Amino acid sequence: MTTFKVLSKLLLGRDVVHVDGRRGKVFLINPIGLQIGLELTTKKINNFKCQDNSTRELYSTKYLNKIYPPLLHEAAKILGTVLLETTR
Repeated sequence: MTTFKVLSKLLLGRDVVHVDGRRGKVFLINPIGLQIGLELTTKKINNFKCQDNSTRELYSTKYLNKIYPPLLHEAAKILGTVLLETTR
């Protein structure tokens, strides 16, 4: 099994907590580089309906250090971008 598959299984659906206290879940992990990843992920975001009290936010490795658990930040170094569904 590839590193991406292993990390994806560990992280998808996992609960996360932002520094400001907002809670969320890992919704999508994009294995492609950030620039291309943003384009492709935007298309994927539009295909899914968010829960009423949630918002979807895309994070690159640079910003994931502000989100708990630390595993998410470490994994993002390998995975690229991560999309979180966060409760408002």
